[in-house]
Amino acid sequence: MSETKHTPGPWSVAQDKGPPYITAGPNWPRIATIVDDTPEGRANLWLIAAAPELLAACRDLDELLFRLLASPLHLAVRYGPDFEPPDDIEVNRRIDAAAAAIAKAETP
Repeated sequence: MSETKHTPGPWSVAQDKGPPYITAGPNWPRIATIVDDTPEGRANLWLIAAAPELLAACRDLDELLFRLLASPLHLAVRYGPDFEPPDDIEVNRRIDAAAAAIAKAETP
């Protein structure tokens, strides 16, 4: 997996006196500012703000699906002979994290 090169998340939507913008917190500069201040433009801003969580959830689910569905040979190559399949709690935690990231992306 490649190293993340973007500003670390979580990102959030904020607004001072001007148009809303995306920030990673008080010590970070603005990541993006809305140009099209319409409902669609604001929805785009929320989607962009959710990008770090969406990326993390996709990576996490990709790894989980590999562990659930890959052949024993592929699992042994990647994880070694002591591989333990994920339990229901781990599966549910990862699914919940993905659902939370999607909800953030859809929240105006």
